[in-house]
Order: sequence, then structure tokens, then C-alpha cells
Amino acid sequence: MQFLITGHTGLVGSFLIQHLEQQGHQCIRLGRCTRSDIQWGKLNEAQDKLLQIDHIIHLAGANILSKRWSQSYKKQLVSSRVNTLEELYQFYATHFDHNLKSVVCTSAIGYYATSRTSEAIESEHVDSHFVAQICNKIEEKAHHFLNLGIRTNVFRLGVVISNKGGMLSQLTPSFKKGLGSSIGSGEQLISWVSEYDVIKAYTYVTLGNETIQGTFNLVGGNVAYKHFVAELAKSLGKKIWIPMVPSFIIRIVMGQRSKLLLEGRPISNQKFKDEGFQFRHESIELAIYDAQNQEF
Repeated sequence: MQFLITGHTGLVGSFLIQHLEQQGHQCIRLGRCTRSDIQWGKLNEAQDKLLQIDHIIHLAGANILSKRWSQSYKKQLVSSRVNTLEELYQFYATHFDHNLKSVVCTSAIGYYATSRTSEAIESEHVDSHFVAQICNKIEEKAHHFLNLGIRTNVFRLGVVISNKGGMLSQLTPSFKKGLGSSIGSGEQLISWVSEYDVIKAYTYVTLGNETIQGTFNLVGGNVAYKHFVAELAKSLGKKIWIPMVPSFIIRIVMGQRSKLLLEGRPISNQKFKDEGFQFRHESIELAIYDAQNQEF
């Protein structure tokens, strides 16, 4: 099978491509860097390649946490996800002799309002905050592919547990030195998913189940931040002795982005399970252990 992968330099794109190519599939990389096989803004120049694509996996998007949200960066956060998807849609809407079987778009659990109690399910209305509105725009654009008769799935992705990048790999060095701590109250929930289950999920909706279609929460479980860091420290044979970093400091340093670190919501994965998907990791202890020991 031929896959078109956007966001191929990111964490999920990198390990997903590695897996797919190891399984004998061909991955075409669409992006802006020199390693891209096709460049944004030049889709018509790559018409022959694009018409042969079987599945699109859309992962493109500027890093949501790496920079302060200035007005210009907010526009980039939206355009790098939504405008790119629109560019793909316009290509396939005007080229009817394509081979495209499915599109998988990546949204996020930031779609939901935060809450300490009620569990978020996919039918819930979108929240009003900035990240939620980005997610909503991605999902609305993704659904346009349905008008072309193309099977479309959307994942609301949780925090990915991987030793190759993301939250776990960023925290590990300081925890190895015994300098790790929790933040805020420590009670805020992290809704997470292992690298293994991310790979399994994207291949499931493209190759494993050729009828599945819908929007799904892609999370293995939910854990309080203080318990997450306690398990990370335990996996490294360390103890946490540094006091929690107060919320007000996180808000000063991170600005609007602090909401993503200090607030959470229990997220349900039952809908995806009902479609036949089985998570390998629903225990954060096992997910961290396997990531640290590369048991994938």
C-alpha cells in the first residue's frame, strides 16, 4: 500500500513511517523540508504520485507548546493544520481518477472542555478555548472528504508515551538526575496513549478494518500528573524530593499554554474499543516501562 504522510518529521510521523516501511508499505512524505518527497503548494507537480496514494495520514501542525502564542503563531498553528488539509482536499476534489481509499486526520483531546469528574465522549460539543477551536476546524475540514466518497477517520489524540520524543523523553533527563517534580496541584489528569497503540490504531483504521469510519478518542488511559511523574521516577529508580512547581509560576512562564498543563479531563476510549480495537497499554506503569525498555 502507498501512504501519504503529512507531518512526517514529528514524533508520530517518524515512528509511524518507520513501522509502515518495515512492513513493506511505501510512504510518501509531504511537507516543507528538504526531506519531503512532495512540497506543500506543489501538489499538482506531483500529480502522478498523489493519484496512486491508497491512504492519507494527516499529522501536520506546528508544535503547540514550543512557542508563546503570539497572534502570528496562533495563525501558524491553525494554518499548518487546517490550510494544509484544505490543499489536499482541493487536489482530490479536482482529480477524480485517484486511488485514495481513506483519510485519517489527527485532532486532539484538547477538543473538550476541562473537568475533574465527567468523562468526555466523542459526541460532546466542542469547547470554546483556542485549542478546541483548532481541533474543531481540523475535524470540519476532514469531513469534507466524505463528500468525495472517501472513508474518513479522525483521532482525538492524547499525550503520546514514547522514548523517541514528547513528554516522556523531555522529562526523563531531569528525573534521571533526581531533579524531577510535579506541577500545579498534581491532580490534573493526563490522558495518554502509548507509541505502540498509536501505531496499531493508525494501521487498524487503514489496513485492519476497511469499513470503520468516525471520530475516536485515541487514549489508553487517564492518570493524575503526580502519579505519572511518580511512576516515571520509579521506573528510573529515583525518588521525587523537589516540591511541586506552583501553578502561578507555570502560568507566568507558559502564558495561555499553561491551560494544557494545569487542566485535564478524563477521556473515554470505549467507542474505539466497540469498533474492535484492543489497546495493549491501559496501565501507565506498563506503558512507561515498555517505553523506557523499548518493549515495542
